[in-house]
Amino acid sequence: MSNRNQFIAALLIILITLIGSLWQAGILQSNKIQAESYKRQASNLSVEKNLLIEEYQNIKTSVSNERSSLSQELNIVFPIDEDLTKLTRLFDDFATKNNFNSNPFFISNINYKAAQSYGEEEYFYVPVSMQLNTSKKNLIKFLEYIENSGSFEGQVRLMSIEDLTVSYPLEYGGTYDVNIELNAYFNAI
Repeated sequence: MSNRNQFIAALLIILITLIGSLWQAGILQSNKIQAESYKRQASNLSVEKNLLIEEYQNIKTSVSNERSSLSQELNIVFPIDEDLTKLTRLFDDFATKNNFNSNPFFISNINYKAAQSYGEEEYFYVPVSMQLNTSKKNLIKFLEYIENSGSFEGQVRLMSIEDLTVSYPLEYGGTYDVNIELNAYFNAI
């Protein structure tokens, strides 16, 4: 009986070992499948990370270019100093483009006063006095030019009209003598 017990015990041990081995093989196979899944996910995440980094770099470059462009546009319409040379050039350019024999626009005098602060020195302005000799059409065009100043589309420095005096012509179709007081704004950072 001892052989028979030993045989049954050996058979049980073999059976338990076989069942344990199959169970461990199943766990091992499951772990391998799960490890492969994690490797694929890690690979996909790595690819996605690289794509996101590339997209971020593109967006960063685009935003940087846009910010630079907007900063330049803002500096045109709301400069950081009074820059009277550019302001004079702005008026001269308008006069050059709009002065014709049949439709005159002539600036006879420009005077700049000392820059002044507005409020708590949030921004500053330069008072400008101008004397013009102009046709009605060009006077209206100049007033619209000042009214639309400060827009990014027009790229004209921000200005406002403070006072306007008009001497009407003695004859129909004559020129107007105009005295105008403007404020040209800037931001002294």
